[in-house]
Amino acid sequence: MAECVGSALIHKGFKMSPNQYIGIFAQNRPEWVIIEQGCFAYSMVVVPLYDTLGAEAITYVVNKAELSLVFVDKPEKANTLLEGVENKLTPGLKIIVIMDSYGTDLLERGKKCGVEILSMKAMEDLGRANRRKPKPPTPEDLAVICFTSGTTGNPKGAMITHRNIVSDCSAFVKMTQNTVNPSPDDTLISFLPLAHMFERVVEKILGLNASDTHISFLPLAHMYEQMMQCVMLCHGAKIGFFQGDIRLLMDDLKVLQPTIFPVVPRLLNRMFDRVSSKCRIVGQTFPLQVCVKGPNVFQGYLKDPAKTAEALDKDGWLHTGDIGKWLPNGTLKIIDRKKHIFKLAQGEYIAPEKIENIYTRSEPVAQVFVYGESLQAFLIGIVVPDVETLCHWARKRGFEGSFEELCRNKDVKKAILEDMVRLGKESGLKPFEQVKGITLHPELFSIDNGLLTPTMKAKRPELRNYFRSQIDELYSTIKV
Repeated sequence: MAECVGSALIHKGFKMSPNQYIGIFAQNRPEWVIIEQGCFAYSMVVVPLYDTLGAEAITYVVNKAELSLVFVDKPEKANTLLEGVENKLTPGLKIIVIMDSYGTDLLERGKKCGVEILSMKAMEDLGRANRRKPKPPTPEDLAVICFTSGTTGNPKGAMITHRNIVSDCSAFVKMTQNTVNPSPDDTLISFLPLAHMFERVVEKILGLNASDTHISFLPLAHMYEQMMQCVMLCHGAKIGFFQGDIRLLMDDLKVLQPTIFPVVPRLLNRMFDRVSSKCRIVGQTFPLQVCVKGPNVFQGYLKDPAKTAEALDKDGWLHTGDIGKWLPNGTLKIIDRKKHIFKLAQGEYIAPEKIENIYTRSEPVAQVFVYGESLQAFLIGIVVPDVETLCHWARKRGFEGSFEELCRNKDVKKAILEDMVRLGKESGLKPFEQVKGITLHPELFSIDNGLLTPTMKAKRPELRNYFRSQIDELYSTIKV
């Protein structure tokens, strides 16, 4: 089936070349993997689009990668792309292939702006009737251009070769050979976006038995998800796709009973058990950037030599932007991003994400933004309470009221701060790493309100500007 898709692309005039880019704008599903493998079979390059990308970022990626064809899962996404063509923002887009069923109105809309609308079945049938011999890529050929969401500015297209992917797979196999030994009864759950490289790596690696099952949850734009799935397919193993609703993920896990579960940190923060939270590493630490070099390192950013030079030095070292420290057992622990590190007035280094990850383990807390300035001696925080747990948590402590009323209650705010500080102490935070005051905000940080990136990372400059008045008030009223 993958060769049918690849053959259809050739018949439509696309080249068997690592300079030929094909877009995929969809949630995790079997067609995603079929399209990717069809492109790889004919040396084409996949350009995944995150399912949560906004219209502005989609327009940027389509133009930057010069995409003339994009596969989408739903008619709604086709309409989003057509809107860009109609407004003359993406004039190069000529073909949209839709996986789900759609109406004649979409065909007419496409025809009016010069975009051909095709079904996935039509593409498969076209390729089946015009089969072409595959042209496998070389190790140095591009495989994927993975656009990073970025917390500032436009997305950057990381160019990843087939050698990069194989190197990642090999490293993972070596690292986990003593702990990951799939048997016929094992299952793997895949839920990262397949636009996310991490999910694709594990799928390529862990499918070592035809009886294994992998559940696809991380978006297929996530490179790790894609590499994982490739290995699974190579060994005839199974991939299970989650229902597309994060609220039903636990149901999917119960049905598939996966042995392997690639996951992102935010999903695990609330699962962190109390024993681990009480453990801490003692000794002096100093924030240093992690640099890496090897065949797994990407080739640079698409058509962006300036950003490439910032990331890759002349000796081939990738400056990751991650701040790390070595633990006594020889493990490198990533504690934050370099651009997030700042100093307080007395010169202490602060890694805010590390602190936020600890505070979000507090039962009534959903999100935290930890903030500090070089002219201030202490940290403050903006806290979004958890709408599902706050009322019950507050009631057990004698507080009554609606969610909004509790968010305005000064005593509730004090109780939440005390719980956060307690967790901070148990996790080994130093006194200067603890927030001295908080404001409760009833609305979640989200992509829609511009406070999170499409990959759910905090946009710290936007958060600072959005909460400027609350920040100023906290600093003017707190006496330390």
